[in-house]
Amino acid sequence: DYEVVALAHDGTDLYAGGGFWTAGEVAADRVAKWDSASGTWTHLGSGMENGVLALAHDGTDLYAAGWFTNAGGVAANRVAKWDSAGGTWTNLGSGMEYVVKALAHDGTDLYAGGRFTTADGVAANYVAKWDSASGTWTNLGSGMDYEVGALAHDGTDLYAGGSFTNAGGVAANYVAKWGPTTIDFGGVAPPSGSSTGGFPVVISGTNLCDGTIGDVTNVTLCGVAATVTGVSGSTQIVVTAGTAAGAILGDVRVFSTSFGQTVKSNAFEYLRQQQASLVFNPVSPQAYLTTNALAVSGGAGTGAVSFLVLSGPGTLVDDTNLAVTASSGTIEIRATKAQDDLYEEASVTGTVTATKADQIIADFLPADGSTFVETNTVELSATASSGLEVTFTVLSGPGAIQDGTNLTFTGYGQVSLAARQEGNDNWNAASEVVHTCTVLGIFTITVESPYGTATPAAGAYEWVQGTVFTNQIETPDTQGSTQYVCNGWMATENLDPIGGVGTQAVVTVNGDGTMSWLWTTNYWLETAAAHGSVNVAAGWQPGGETTQITATPEPYYAFSLWFGDTSGDENPLDLLMDGPKSVTAYFTALMTSNRPTPLWWLADHGITEAFEAAVDGDPDEDSVPTGDEWVMDTDPTNGASFLAFDAVWPLYGSNCWDVVWTNEEPPYEIVTNLECEVIGHVFQWRASTSRVYTVQWSPIPIGPLSWSDVVGMRRLHPAASSLTVTNGAAGGERGLYRIRVNLPVE
Repeated sequence: DYEVVALAHDGTDLYAGGGFWTAGEVAADRVAKWDSASGTWTHLGSGMENGVLALAHDGTDLYAAGWFTNAGGVAANRVAKWDSAGGTWTNLGSGMEYVVKALAHDGTDLYAGGRFTTADGVAANYVAKWDSASGTWTNLGSGMDYEVGALAHDGTDLYAGGSFTNAGGVAANYVAKWGPTTIDFGGVAPPSGSSTGGFPVVISGTNLCDGTIGDVTNVTLCGVAATVTGVSGSTQIVVTAGTAAGAILGDVRVFSTSFGQTVKSNAFEYLRQQQASLVFNPVSPQAYLTTNALAVSGGAGTGAVSFLVLSGPGTLVDDTNLAVTASSGTIEIRATKAQDDLYEEASVTGTVTATKADQIIADFLPADGSTFVETNTVELSATASSGLEVTFTVLSGPGAIQDGTNLTFTGYGQVSLAARQEGNDNWNAASEVVHTCTVLGIFTITVESPYGTATPAAGAYEWVQGTVFTNQIETPDTQGSTQYVCNGWMATENLDPIGGVGTQAVVTVNGDGTMSWLWTTNYWLETAAAHGSVNVAAGWQPGGETTQITATPEPYYAFSLWFGDTSGDENPLDLLMDGPKSVTAYFTALMTSNRPTPLWWLADHGITEAFEAAVDGDPDEDSVPTGDEWVMDTDPTNGASFLAFDAVWPLYGSNCWDVVWTNEEPPYEIVTNLECEVIGHVFQWRASTSRVYTVQWSPIPIGPLSWSDVVGMRRLHPAASSLTVTNGAAGGERGLYRIRVNLPVE
């Protein structure tokens, strides 16, 4: 989506750099790759935040340069490297302080040109070299007097183009060539030294510098920067060797302002150092069949440590572990720390004494604290770490071992067992392992209950010692008028607890025992009272105990006597409940002596005093004394309430005839009436259902009336408040009828 100003090719794919942000619709900030196989553009990480002006490829990795100060989120001042294998950008030191416009690669090192004057803090006027071996920037002599805009390398020499007119102090208008010179043979002394550096090296040759230290801009030994300490004319430079990353053979390079770069190939070698002494003290003694790690300390460098068994009953496992193969003897081992880039190989020997191995007993079953029943047979098992056979013995308690591994019991209690292994020529005896188990007895528990329904039912049960046994009872057990009520339970001493209340017993079995439900007996007491009350309602009463009953009369009544399952007039009554009982309190109404009338009836009609006189009175003026109205069961305060016929009419028979008559004055009208024989009469009156009635008849006499009961109308008991009766005529004679009323006979 914007300009492309730089291209590079790795032999397969193309790389582009510039000021763009996308490539083929893929986000790619300032740099992108054209994948020839897929025909697509891809980004290189997150790219750069500013323009890319130059690209170069070394056959493996890509280098980019330009205005940017950040590559893939990494600080990279004007130049950066794309690691194709890791897919990440890295910087080249601290880079340049100003724009880089050109790159070239010679197959080993990278060259950069631009408008900068320092590279990684090293003075480098407009052109610099990145030494891949040492990872440092160096200048190319005194460089140019102005910007380098293009670079090319032919495999031997570097070519530069730009706006300069001077290169390394030589007049060079806009284009120049940089090429190394060769030091005379034998010009490096000494030709080798320790990689730690710090020693002097004398470099001899021709045109190394102008005879002054200031003219020498850089010296490297095998790519490692050296410190210039002196010069002798233009033919000799003295330096102090720097510290190398390891042993290496390489070029000696001298850079001067006056003569550029002078090189002698493979003229110096950094050598490895001798390591510090190794410390090797393997653990001793070590037991048969054990495997222990070997380790050394001391030495130096990154060389791998290896071990070798020189003699004795030992072998290596996984290279760094010593396995002891016998129970006696001495094992000799050599430890070696290999050379690395900085240090020579070092070795040391150590010894280990082989001894008998300790063994332990494991997986001992049954587990400690196990619980069994005395009828069980338990299989014993255990393993020894030696693989030798384990034996068992009973130390204490009601146990016995059968066939070596079967544990049986002769009773209940605690049994202690030991597992043992005595050892042999290679193994020490194992520590004895002791387990203790609990053996539970089997006991008979009997549940007793004469009444109710127990769950489980009453009977004998076998339970294992320690079992929590639960029994429940249904209560009460009512059998007619006798009731049995559970009031708890009790148990023998081998049950815990030995008693309790309620309808559920929860006991722990510790031996043979009996659990009995406890019962009390109640009897039904039926009480009754008319015209009064008793203080004890009908219900259950505790058997064998005395219940006191008090009778209390209603007003205008008096207690008379008890009847039922007791008698007499004692009040209150002490009644012994030795069985079901029925008791009724009888009360009698208080009566007037004159015209015997109950006081309660008088009171119901508003008469509450002077009872004897009141019964002779007639407050409703119906000519019936109050005392007689009690017998009639009429209202003494209502003049219309008294005993009398409400209606009497004839009863006709089937013998009938016509009677013809006419009126006495015209117009005359003949009327025919049907008349029948009267065979009796129908009587109707207001009655009381609590009274007895008799209809009486008397002929009309010349003298006193003679009353007799009408047949069929004697001692009538009405079922309603009105009574209607029918009977034949008394003798067919004319006479008088009346009603006689009586109180019922009790």
